[in-house]
Amino acid sequence: MSPEIRDLIRRMSLANPLWGAPRIQGELLKLGIEVSQATVGRYLPGRPKVPSPTWRSFLHNHLTNIAAIDMFVVATATFRNPVCPDRARP
Repeated sequence: MSPEIRDLIRRMSLANPLWGAPRIQGELLKLGIEVSQATVGRYLPGRPKVPSPTWRSFLHNHLTNIAAIDMFVVATATFRNPVCPDRARP
């Protein structure tokens, strides 16, 4: 692989951070450069992984949109659960 193509892969990846190897390979094919996705993936620059948020930060970020709901079962006169009729309540 020529250094020009390697540099082009790196520049395309840095200019478009949401593109992965399949997209870059497709764009290279449009330019007439035939390389495999594995080859493109080999020359992509490494990106630091963003840590996933914790439940605490999720709840804090969505506090205004969350409503607390208490689920309860309403038994009928025959003590059958209307949602699951095969389960009887004592």
